[in-house]
Amino acid sequence: MKDSFIQGLKQNYSSSEAEQLFYMAIDHLWTLSRTDYLRDSGKEWEKDTSGLHRIVLRLLQHEPIQYIIGETLFYGLRIKLNRHTLIPRPETEELMERIKNSDLQPETILDAGSGSGCIALALKRIFPAAHCTGVDISEGALQLARQNAVLNGLEVSFRQMDILKSENLQQSFDLIVSNPPYVAEAEKENMSAGVTDHEPYTALFVPDADPLVFY
Repeated sequence: MKDSFIQGLKQNYSSSEAEQLFYMAIDHLWTLSRTDYLRDSGKEWEKDTSGLHRIVLRLLQHEPIQYIIGETLFYGLRIKLNRHTLIPRPETEELMERIKNSDLQPETILDAGSGSGCIALALKRIFPAAHCTGVDISEGALQLARQNAVLNGLEVSFRQMDILKSENLQQSFDLIVSNPPYVAEAEKENMSAGVTDHEPYTALFVPDADPLVFY
């Protein structure tokens, strides 16, 4: 089964990438770890490959595996994703680690442009006594962020707001973290289809005429 999955993806992925995708897929479909698969690869479930076949077809359309399975791991948190939310990047996890290792002891935290809520939720885990607020212009993203808060047992206040309108902010914060859009629209043609065809446009791109609008 694994060999067939990897073979089906060879035109788009290296063998090592396809193998990693396979283990993510079987964990999603059957809650089956890599260790369990290697130990019990002859089980009856191996005969039902329809779910894997559908995943292969979507991967061949450059759809990221995180959107296919509807979730990802971020800083030890299980984060649900959908078309309204960006896939968290490893660099953002590195930022969380830098904040954790700093001397900061914030009582109030703002995550501006919260998306899936992964940053706000990670910061709440790092600083459990702090009051964390996440804001985003997308109500679709905020609905998912609230689900992620419940899923991870963390209390964060999420609300809809345009962060470019400063009058919307009625309080000060000890720590403000943001990962706003920063890619100029002119750069779109140089990006992979997995990003441009599937991740939310407004969370990625800024006007060519004002690429630093959020800064």
